[in-house]
Amino acid sequence: MGKYDDIINMPVHFSVVHPRMSVADRAAQFASFAALDGHSEAVAEEGRLTCERPVFDEDKAAALDEKLQKAISSPGREIKVTCFTHRFQMLLY
Repeated sequence: MGKYDDIINMPVHFSVVHPRMSVADRAAQFASFAALDGHSEAVAEEGRLTCERPVFDEDKAAALDEKLQKAISSPGREIKVTCFTHRFQMLLY
């Protein structure tokens, strides 16, 4: 005798009080749930490049390097560097 032999041939119960749910409503119950609506779109928009990345020629790079070396070699001097990338803004103190 199988595990469900006692109930396998029983008639299916249909409620008189509660009508049957439509197939569309039933499918909606099992549809994927997005807890954060619009989150993936916001992340994609934030990561999108909105301007071209600046390219330094040798003269600009040398001038920037000279300024940084002067600032680093000054003891007790506080400097603030703001570095912008396509993903975030970083502040170095």
